[in-house]
Amino acid sequence: MASLTQRRFEKAKHILDKYHKQLHETGQYSTSAFEKELRDCWGIGYQELKAVIIDLSKKETYRYLAARYMESGCPGVVMEFKRTLAEMYGVKSYDHSPDREEKRKAFWQTMNAPDAIDREVETAEELLASLERIRQDARGQELADVKKKIAECNATLRRLWKRQDSLE
Repeated sequence: MASLTQRRFEKAKHILDKYHKQLHETGQYSTSAFEKELRDCWGIGYQELKAVIIDLSKKETYRYLAARYMESGCPGVVMEFKRTLAEMYGVKSYDHSPDREEKRKAFWQTMNAPDAIDREVETAEELLASLERIRQDARGQELADVKKKIAECNATLRRLWKRQDSLE
């Protein structure tokens, strides 16, 4: 059975990164083009590719990329992917869990959560730097301006901590 070896991973990293970026920017990508590029890159067939995609789903960075590919089967999800997708969604059975669709939607809503946290961290860091500048120039600043910047920074940090707690 084929697997995602380090050699395979490194050889296809540029392909994986290209489609990962596309998925995170647009919410979709051409799964048929993705499949063709990977099969050509690795010189493997469709059956072997399925096992490699399951391995890819275990890499946190590419988990959503693999999930979108696994969901794209025609006319539906192939048997080999059902167990992995059920685990990703947090349901017992892909075919028999009544809450599968609800859990699937919740899974996809978490896709860009790390990116949002990164943006909030950058904002918090910018606010902290701004606070330091204000502190250094506090002699000429109104106390109300300093308090406003501190409140903005605290609010951003609270949002960041709440999101981080919800992801854990």
